[in-house]
Amino acid sequence: MGAAASTKVPKQSSPTSPVTLLPTQCLQVPVALERLYLGLGWRNKGGASLDVDASAVSFSGNQVHNIVYFGSTRDRAAPSAVVHTGDVLTGGKGDVDLERIYIQCGALAKEVDSVYLVINVFTGGKTFADVDAAYCRLVNADSNQELANFRLGDLKTGDAIVFGKLSRHPATG
Repeated sequence: MGAAASTKVPKQSSPTSPVTLLPTQCLQVPVALERLYLGLGWRNKGGASLDVDASAVSFSGNQVHNIVYFGSTRDRAAPSAVVHTGDVLTGGKGDVDLERIYIQCGALAKEVDSVYLVINVFTGGKTFADVDAAYCRLVNADSNQELANFRLGDLKTGDAIVFGKLSRHPATG
């Protein structure tokens, strides 16, 4: 599976440094990656307690195959290919992942052709503008190398974003 977010491709300063994505940018993730995780962290702004959540929605064609989120922390595969570490209801220090979703690419059901990585502000009436030091990131779970990150605080409106899309491409050759 590779990952893409949109059309513009950002510059990476070195092969081991993460790419900080901006809205509409994409990143090609190496096909050989076996295990990834989506990390999410945030800090409450002004003392108000805010809940931000991570989800992974897998598709088979145009049909939802499975949704992994705080209320359903594992996909239906056996063993689970997508696992949520659990819900955190308030922010932390803004520099540590509070929620993670692990994805074992090779264990995904064969009919799954894409997985969307979604971040949303669960606290009603609040947006990303109400959260401080919020970020999400895509990490190689085997090496802990951060591949890409996105500063959610750069969003001035809205309460949800698709951070990325992992797509399965047929083998060629």
